[in-house]
Order: sequence, then C-alpha cells, then structure tokens
Amino acid sequence: MACVEAVSAGSLSDKCSPTETDYPSGAKVVGGDVVHAVSACARKQTESVLSPEVVSRAAAALARLPRRKKRRWSGWIGTTRAYRNLPIRLPDGREAYAFAARRGKVLFTSQPDGPIGSLEGIWRDWGVVRASQVGLLKNEAALLLGRAKRGRTERRSITKMLAARRNARRPPRKGRRPRGRPRRTGQSSP
Repeated sequence: MACVEAVSAGSLSDKCSPTETDYPSGAKVVGGDVVHAVSACARKQTESVLSPEVVSRAAAALARLPRRKKRRWSGWIGTTRAYRNLPIRLPDGREAYAFAARRGKVLFTSQPDGPIGSLEGIWRDWGVVRASQVGLLKNEAALLLGRAKRGRTERRSITKMLAARRNARRPPRKGRRPRGRPRRTGQSSP
C-alpha cells in the first residue's frame, strides 16, 4: 500500500470544502483517499476555465470594434491619461464620456463628441465632477481575454521564427521605404 504524507495540507483544505477532506490537516493518509480529494479539487479549478466558444465570441466582439482614431489627450484621471470620449462611470452610476480633464476635475458629456449644451442640461447632458469620484469603464470582452491570457507565455515556434526571417529577406512593396537601417549617403566621418 502507498503511504502519502501531506506536505502542505493547509492549501488543500483551502481549495476543497470540508466534505471532500474528511481527514485533519497534516495527517498521514494511507490509500487512495488523497487522490480522490485532489482530483475533486482539480475538477473544481477546471470548471472556471473559459470555454473556446466564450473566448471566440469575445474576440469577435473586439474585432467588430472600429479601429482606434487619433486621440485628443487631456489631463489625468487618477493614474490614467484621459482623452476625449473616454468612457467613464459617474458617481451616481451613469455611464458618460470624458470631454476634458484638468486640475483634478473631469468635464463629461452624455454622448461621445457631444456638445456641452445649455445650463438647462447640466447633470443630464454634461457636467463637472472630481476626478477622484470617476471610475473608468473597460471593455468586458477585452477584460475576459486578458484574464484568459494572464500568466501564460507563448511557446517558441521554430516555424514562426523561420517565417519571420523569410519575410524580412523579401524586398518591400513598391512605393514603400526599404527595410532595415538607412544607408549613409555621404562619406564616412573620421
């Protein structure tokens, strides 16, 4: 019979519910009870892995977004550089767009590229709030893909390296500048 000694039983009990681990932490277990408990914990962890369909839908949603236009930069919201039409969440929970950020305050509008408007539309169509009270909105599909990629490194591929070298050796298309460092046109300096 195999004898299994728990080295870090505290982490095993953290991951599993008490019903899966009927033995006290740090105890010596003889037999296959530990294997069953560990496999149950492994099953619990793999349920949180994203399915390929979910990842595919998130990537398709990102691909449908329009390409990024040139941004008109403004001040700072916390540690993030603000720009015009940056999606933000107001203190009352509404979603709006930053028009400008200056000296710790954010001017917002209700529509992207929306006009500031008249005084009757204040707090409905536009307004000013402190930058510390504003939350930044992020794309849910981008967050999902980022979570899926966190902690992963791309496997080195010989095929990809050879293809990159092959492409670098090819001449540029007509009308494009030549690849590589520009050649000196004059005499070399002493």
